Formats: sequence, structure tokens, C-alpha cells
Amino acid sequence: MPVIIPLLLKFFWFGIMLIGPANAWFIQKRARPLIEESPALQADANKVSMTLILMIGIPSAMLGIIQLLAGYESPFYIFDDDLTNPYLLAAWIILVALRIFILYWLWFTKGLESYLAVTPIRIKKPQFLNNIAGILMVRWLVTGILATWFISVVVSFL
Repeated sequence: MPVIIPLLLKFFWFGIMLIGPANAWFIQKRARPLIEESPALQADANKVSMTLILMIGIPSAMLGIIQLLAGYESPFYIFDDDLTNPYLLAAWIILVALRIFILYWLWFTKGLESYLAVTPIRIKKPQFLNNIAGILMVRWLVTGILATWFISVVVSFL
């Protein structure tokens, strides 16, 4: 096996940390025309960028550190179901905490509003959904996805 594959697997989570700054850069770039029209949106773009950097970077760094400390050769260690292993348990706590933070961000901050304000992509809602606020639909959709993840994880450990 080429030497690069084991290295990529061993340091996978640290590589994922780069996705946060890349996302932030794309957010800033996509928001530029909107910010030129309304300079106050720069604060929203900055807030969204920083949130993405931290929301992706911190859990990825922690999962990478756990992988190195535990001596796992692959990032797929998180799919093991031996929760008596303290490293694996810590990884699962990080994954659950990330989902809880996402739910908090969705429902109790203005983060989603900031994200939607600086995202120039607009989707026309079907007629029968016109009475439901778009932001509420996004919140419930993401909440449903996270609830499905949580239920599937609980069922997989039974």
C-alpha cells in the first residue's frame, strides 16, 4: 500500500479542519455582491464564517487527537460499537455534542438568519408551503435529519 494512504487515514480529522476555513472563504466570496448592496451584511458574513471554522475545526481536532492518542490507524474508529473503550466513548460524546450545538445554533441563536442573509441562493417554495416561513422549514428539516441520526445511533448500539 502506498505510504500516502496510511498517512491520510491517520491524519484525516486534521485535514477535515481545513474545510472550515474553505467554507468561510466561499461564504465571504458568495456574499460579496450582497454585502456591496448592504454593507451591514458583512457582520453576518463574519459571524457565519467564524461559526463554520469553529464548528468544523474544534470537533475535528478533538477527533484527530483521540485517534492519535488511542493509536487508531483509521478515522473509521468512530464506527466501532465498544463504548467501554474510553477513547471511543469520548469520540461519541464529541459527535453528540456537535449535534446538540447545531440544534442550539438553529433554534436559539440568529445564526441561521445570518447564514440565510449572506447566502445568495434563493429557492422558490411550492405554493402549498407559502404559509410556512422558509426559516422554520429549514430548522425542522435539519432537526429531523439530526433526530434521525440520533435514533439510528441509539438503535445501532442496542
